[in-house]
Amino acid sequence: MTLDFGDGMDFRTAVTELGLGLRNLAAGANVTVRDLSAPAQNPLSVAVTQGDGTLTWPAWTLPWIRALGTGASAVERIAVRREAMIADAYETVLEITDSKGSRLLVPVAAARVGVPAARSAVAARRAGLAGAAPAAVTEAATHAGLWVGTASIQAISEAHSGPLTTNVALGFTIQLETNVVSRIVTTNRIPNGLSRTSVSMTPTPTGSEFHLRLLLHVDAAGQTRLLKEVIQMWKPGTTTNDVDGVAVVDQPGQEVLVTDDSKIGQFAGVTARDGVPVGRRLSTAAFDFADNELPLAGNFAIGGTVRGTNTMSATFARNPFRHKYHPDHGKGHDIKRIIQLQFVAPPANPPPGYGERLVDGLYLETINGLHRTNIVVGGTFRLKRVTTTAELNPQP
Repeated sequence: MTLDFGDGMDFRTAVTELGLGLRNLAAGANVTVRDLSAPAQNPLSVAVTQGDGTLTWPAWTLPWIRALGTGASAVERIAVRREAMIADAYETVLEITDSKGSRLLVPVAAARVGVPAARSAVAARRAGLAGAAPAAVTEAATHAGLWVGTASIQAISEAHSGPLTTNVALGFTIQLETNVVSRIVTTNRIPNGLSRTSVSMTPTPTGSEFHLRLLLHVDAAGQTRLLKEVIQMWKPGTTTNDVDGVAVVDQPGQEVLVTDDSKIGQFAGVTARDGVPVGRRLSTAAFDFADNELPLAGNFAIGGTVRGTNTMSATFARNPFRHKYHPDHGKGHDIKRIIQLQFVAPPANPPPGYGERLVDGLYLETINGLHRTNIVVGGTFRLKRVTTTAELNPQP
């Protein structure tokens, strides 16, 4: 038997999957894996290769039996489904035996990330404990951290889809006056008044996709914010002296997220550029608002929805109708982008980390002010959690 690290499978809080290597050095035998904590809940999955080469991750039902021929070997990919854990930590021991009398013990450990109080509330609900019915905001708090992903726009409403209607009240008349001497003809014409009615707000599929980068942050209370820029920095730790006068760590260093440029100088960099430590900047050009943060209403939770309105006033410096050097474009129009992200239920046999480090959903946006009628776009999105830092702009 071989393992990726050490003599056990320690997923900690960051590792999603690990390998379990099995090799038969004798005659053909059946290898059996048992969970010595059974019938306790088991949040493990095993990779299964389909006929088309894709992987599925069904729950790992133990005991599990694998036949190995003489000299045969296999590497099983084992993943932890932290969203299925009912406690902050999971520990067990796997017993691996064969029909020849071999017996090996493999310790397994995993931990959840997020806000402890929120994790406990969600765990109580999943365990079906009496009186445990936390709101979706509690589950949202377990998703604290920075999420980065992409919205793929796949459909858009057609602003010119409605029929044109003539304004009969304006109408038009033509008056002909013929001078029998000069043969002059006089024509008086009033143009028609036209309007478009019954414009469909239903998005229709596009020929290709358009991608918008998404940056979302969830704090410890479950509040979601849309970001247009964030910088990952480092907050150095502090030391103190113990009773013997020896310096020991008081507060360990930690990564921080900064959206306020005035605070950048209060922290250290997390990566080197030309030998100088600098921050790691993440940004998106898909959204623009006065501040770097746009609070969203709703809950960042499976089955939940977050929504917000990105307003660009007529005098906003980067309003698309404005042009600094054009005299006719000194002022624009008020533009509102009503943004909605709906988190969908996990698919059958979801990949490892779905719901805990990876989420999918439906993206919907209504744009007002860019055209005389609203423009509605729709598509899908996928977000990945890149850090579990729950606070923006902390104190140095």
